[in-house]
Amino acid sequence: MKKVKGFTLIELMIVVAIIGILAAIAIPNFLKYQLRAKFGELPTSVNGLFKAEESLRQSERAVPSGANAGKTGQYAALQVPATCVPGTTKNHWIAADRTNASAIDWVMEGDTYGCYDSVITGTNNTNLALSGSSDIDGDTVIACVALFSTQATDAATAGTATCRNGTARPAATADPLGSVIRVTGDNVF
Repeated sequence: MKKVKGFTLIELMIVVAIIGILAAIAIPNFLKYQLRAKFGELPTSVNGLFKAEESLRQSERAVPSGANAGKTGQYAALQVPATCVPGTTKNHWIAADRTNASAIDWVMEGDTYGCYDSVITGTNNTNLALSGSSDIDGDTVIACVALFSTQATDAATAGTATCRNGTARPAATADPLGSVIRVTGDNVF
């Protein structure tokens, strides 16, 4: 007598239901982790920009362009990509953006989710306010991170980081030098 082998319809439906439940839990978490990974570009890139700016200020090289062009021991103003609009897609860096960034030895590989600004302030142009802005999750709430570097000689005129959504955040005396600070909240996390 031949024995019938295989799964019953009920057993197959139970497996499909289990897979459906696992997918319903896993897919939203996967998307959230994906957004968090994309957002991770902002603090990392702002930190890299800070190191490039600080290296320029402490070297004997002349500032390549902007308000401090030709001066040594100061920061360079920068806005890259120049035509950047915070959104859910990567912003394209044209050759001029790459040239401006590389002039202060800041190199970005490929296009970025963030829009980056470097603003110099102070009576001696030695205060620096950096910001990176992006709307990675597309909810029109722009996430922004900032980093401030205020010199002791210019502490009275500490910088203000302005995000691409217009939100401004002045440097606080409690901000540790060179620390990346989240300016606006977004529900990426």
